[in-house]
Amino acid sequence: MCSIYPQRYYWRKRASVYWNYDDEEEEEETTEETAEAKEKETSNKKRDELPSRFPIAVQNLVAETLSAIRPKLKLFKSLEEAEEAADRVDKEMLRSIQV
Repeated sequence: MCSIYPQRYYWRKRASVYWNYDDEEEEEETTEETAEAKEKETSNKKRDELPSRFPIAVQNLVAETLSAIRPKLKLFKSLEEAEEAADRVDKEMLRSIQV
């Protein structure tokens, strides 16, 4: 349970618009309006289809750290998986508090 939240944080950062963009968009100047439009467009696309520029060193560090702490842990493969798992844990905790 304790490794779900760091994975969700990792996937939120990795899914950020900053790390996911096309080469053509890189050349355009960014204003507040275009940044908001890009963020909406990115949220509409599947995150797995976007080219990721997230540092491979960070990806490896997260995977190695979590596997060292919890060897039997299944790493999530997307933000959606991490969000669903965190939501399940949140609901379980709320149920146990309300009893």
